[in-house]
Amino acid sequence: MRNLRFPVFILLVAATVQMSRAAYHRDVVYAERSDGDLTLDAYVPDGAGPHPAVIIVHGGGWSKGDKQTYVQPLFPVL
Repeated sequence: MRNLRFPVFILLVAATVQMSRAAYHRDVVYAERSDGDLTLDAYVPDGAGPHPAVIIVHGGGWSKGDKQTYVQPLFPVL
């Protein structure tokens, strides 16, 4: 029973947090290269700033995986 205290606490806190609204900008080109554009995804909160920022870098080594699989699921909770 003691092992369940922390997960239950986290669930209760998560349930009470109000999610703010944010505009989602997908595949924004930040650099153009001969072998393809470099893009990023941005969630921009509504309202006047300043706002905190989180930068997540997908470390797939340009050989496997992509942001839709590994990073995209994190965006809504941030």
